[in-house]
Amino acid sequence: MAHVEVIENNQDMSRIMNVTEAVGPKWGMPDDVMLVKALLATALPEYGVPPSNCSSPSSGTLDSQTLRNIKLFQENVNTVNTAFKSPQRLSVDGRVSRARGHFSWDKNHPWTIAYLNYSASLTARKYGWKSFADMVVELYPHLADILKLDPADVD
Repeated sequence: MAHVEVIENNQDMSRIMNVTEAVGPKWGMPDDVMLVKALLATALPEYGVPPSNCSSPSSGTLDSQTLRNIKLFQENVNTVNTAFKSPQRLSVDGRVSRARGHFSWDKNHPWTIAYLNYSASLTARKYGWKSFADMVVELYPHLADILKLDPADVD
């Protein structure tokens, strides 16, 4: 079940919304899929992807659009990081694995879920929320219930 977890070396964030099991390319627990969809729906428009191209976070079904969007997010992050000469790269595998205690699984290889949280947090703040957690509580109350989300618990 999707949950809030403490994570080390995660940019400016010490706690993230994390999946329990990997999402994609052929699997995904419904609660984890809803979390990934909410993160993608928040982060991808900042990369020029219209919100209409994102699947609804109210469904826990792993659909082909969500699978495409996971890869699209990974590719876009790598493009931006290359342009800014950042050595960090996401694996472009269409999979969102659980972050296991740290921001990166290897030197310069962050977990996609950690980067999704970071991107969604920046986007939420840009549009006036204090955090992505506040945005989830307002826009996706079903997900907030699943996560047992208290915005004070997530950066």
